[in-house]
Amino acid sequence: MITIGTSDSMKYDILTCEKGSSLFPKHFVERKGLPERFFYKGDISFLNDLRAVAIIGSRNAPKEAILSAYASGQYAAMEGFAVVNGLAIGCDTAALRGALSEGGRCVAVLPCGLDMVVPSVNENLAEEILEKSGCLISEYAPGTEAEKYRFVQRDRLQSGLSEAVLVVHLGKVESQSDSIMWNLQADSTRPGQAGNRKDSGSLKTAEFARKQGVKVLRYPDTGREEDRDELLPFAETIEDPEAFKLFLKNYVPGEALVYEQMKLPFL
Repeated sequence: MITIGTSDSMKYDILTCEKGSSLFPKHFVERKGLPERFFYKGDISFLNDLRAVAIIGSRNAPKEAILSAYASGQYAAMEGFAVVNGLAIGCDTAALRGALSEGGRCVAVLPCGLDMVVPSVNENLAEEILEKSGCLISEYAPGTEAEKYRFVQRDRLQSGLSEAVLVVHLGKVESQSDSIMWNLQADSTRPGQAGNRKDSGSLKTAEFARKQGVKVLRYPDTGREEDRDELLPFAETIEDPEAFKLFLKNYVPGEALVYEQMKLPFL
């Protein structure tokens, strides 16, 4: 069972934003397979004013990867980018905390209704995001519980909001209990396939990014070399958070791309 949060973030109103609104993210209009309406808490006015970058990675990442995610979040904020991810434990959490430490704004995309926080251990982080002028968004109505397939659905929103996706680390499931957490908190849509990296949330987000015409970046130590080569062949390797900062500093939006229609079973 996935536990849900009931922190002070619940004091914020749940609002809706629809296509045609001046607040509706421009990338949701430009890119295929994204919702025409979503729910949110907090301030979404910056979604069309600030550029955003998704910083994602595994929940069971080593200390070095957590530190890299935190520094990447800091540098994103320093360069005027909002940080987007799914509020998962591990790399996602570190990136959000890094951005918040530098006064950055954050977007957490949830796989459930916004009357809940998933994972519940990040209730306070969700509240801090809201208090510091960020937002929580979801395409699911209040009362909708998190299901495994909804984690994958939300991954396309993370890439869809972003100028680039940075994969900090790909994780590995070590035990049955880890496998259960892996399945419930973002990474597998196929029962019985727990621990398969091809089903990981980070890889799903990267694949959605590729189909949306969004640049995908990775660090050299993203995971085992054979996994990186097989699963992220389209990603550009950058050396470290300093190189990521330089990428953001020199970032120039590309020309209009022809986006591939995403053939998703749930759309």
